[in-house]
Amino acid sequence: YLALYYQMEIEDEKRGNPQYHKVAIVGEVSKSIQNLIISRLNETFQGTTEADVFKSSESFKKSSERYLIVFSTLPLESKDVTTPIVRIQSIFKNDELVSKVTLSQVMAGISSQQVKFRIQRFEERISYLKAVENLIDTEISTGELLPGFKLDWKKREEKMSNVFQNGIAIPHMVDKSNHSRILLTVGILSKAVKYQGKEVRIIFLIGIPQNLNSKLSKILSRVYDLIFMISGYDEIYNNLLEYDMDLPLTQITEGI
Repeated sequence: YLALYYQMEIEDEKRGNPQYHKVAIVGEVSKSIQNLIISRLNETFQGTTEADVFKSSESFKKSSERYLIVFSTLPLESKDVTTPIVRIQSIFKNDELVSKVTLSQVMAGISSQQVKFRIQRFEERISYLKAVENLIDTEISTGELLPGFKLDWKKREEKMSNVFQNGIAIPHMVDKSNHSRILLTVGILSKAVKYQGKEVRIIFLIGIPQNLNSKLSKILSRVYDLIFMISGYDEIYNNLLEYDMDLPLTQITEGI
C-alpha cells in the first residue's frame, strides 16, 4: 500500500495536479474564521480550497453545487447524503476534520461510480478464507470480477498475509475485468476469527483496475486512507460493525 500510495503521489506531482476542494460555510461566520477554515483545509490536505459563504440555510439550499464538506453554525439538513455537515468547531479537531473529509471523498467516488461499493454481513461463523471466497464469488456472479481474480488472490494469499492490526484484512488484487472503477466490497463477520495468529472481523476486498488513470489513482488512495482511518479509530470501527444499510455511509463517523 505504501509503495502504491507513494507512486501515485509522485505521479500527481509530476503532472502538476494539486488537490482542489470546494466547501460551503453557512451562518454568521467572521472573515477571520472563514480564512482559518480555508487555511486549515489547505494545510491538512495539501491542496487549494475555495469556500462559498451563505448567511442563511435558505440561501444554502438554493445552491446546486456539490461540496466536499459543509461547515455550519445553523441546524441544517444535507441536500446530498455524500456531503457531511459539521460544526465550525471541527476545524480545531483534526481527527474529526480528516475523517469526515476522507469519507466525503470516498462517498463522492461512490456517487460518481468511480467506486463500486457493497457491504455483506456474515451472520454465521465462517473462516477468513471462506469469507473472502464468498465475497469474490458474489462479485464474479454479478459480472464485477472475472473468475481469474480468485485464483490470483489465492496465490497471493499463499505468499503473504493480507491481515493487518485491529481485526482488519485487506485482500487486494488487480482486476482484469476492464471495469473503470475501484471495487470496494466490505465483509463484516459476526464474530472475530483467527487467521495466521491474528484476529479478523472486517474484510476490505479491493479490486484495482488494470488501467489506473490519475482520477482513479486519487480515489484509490482515499479508499486506503479510509480503511486505515477505520483501523485506527475505535469509534469509526465500531460504527462500521453496527452499520445500518438503510442509512448513508456518513453514519460511521457519527460521534467522532
